[in-house]
Amino acid sequence: MWPQVAALIASGQLPAEKVVTRHIALDEVVEQGFEALLDKAGTQLKILIEL
Repeated sequence: MWPQVAALIASGQLPAEKVVTRHIALDEVVEQGFEALLDKAGTQLKILIEL
């Protein structure tokens, strides 16, 4: 899936900001980041960590 997404971003057909589904703070990485991405029923695609 990711090679196709990367190709769409590179071609300009998919804006990169549309791939980020959530923004979190650094101190929320484990609970709000890793656990959300590993949840098989989850809806997160990419989570941006704000420093």
